[in-house]
Amino acid sequence: MKKLKELNVHYYAVLREMTGKSEEDIESFAATPGELYKDLAGKYGFPLNSRGIRVSINEEFQGMDATLCSGDCVVFITPVAGG
Repeated sequence: MKKLKELNVHYYAVLREMTGKSEEDIESFAATPGELYKDLAGKYGFPLNSRGIRVSINEEFQGMDATLCSGDCVVFITPVAGG
């Protein structure tokens, strides 16, 4: 049985544009950042799949299969292009 977690999620670049916010506190049953991203992509219509996204949990880079805990700060980092 999955537990409801309170998470602080930060958005940058295209994700910030699509959500209209830089961060939000959410409640989620997601066990991993991959599950959380999938839920948020469904809610906001994110155009990128999770394979192109990096994730930081509590200021440390993690894999999309890391375990989320209540109180975690999650940052999804999109690829950047430059010239």
